[in-house]
Amino acid sequence: MELFSDEEVLDTITTQMVCQYYLREKFWPVVRKYAARNNRVLDRIHSGMASVLRAGLQADTVSHWLAKTLSAEDRCGDPVPSLAWRMDNIGFGNTRMDALTSEPAADVYLVK
Repeated sequence: MELFSDEEVLDTITTQMVCQYYLREKFWPVVRKYAARNNRVLDRIHSGMASVLRAGLQADTVSHWLAKTLSAEDRCGDPVPSLAWRMDNIGFGNTRMDALTSEPAADVYLVK
């Protein structure tokens, strides 16, 4: 937090937590279901994860996943505290999350 503004830190934490929650609750259950029938599904599962996140966390669904992430309770044994706890810890009462971009950051910052 000493290198970036408090708002940028909040946005980063919120985005990471929403993506993690979305993957845990929506993406991985589907992958496990298909992998039970065909284990070849797992061969390239991580290479398509960014496109899955972009498709699943569109502007019209981000608020839904953000609300679910905020209402999630700490899980026993989980080393990462809940989003609500983390927000409170850094002094914020409201969330902040920029919309996901359609292009990767590397394209935006490194190609130009």
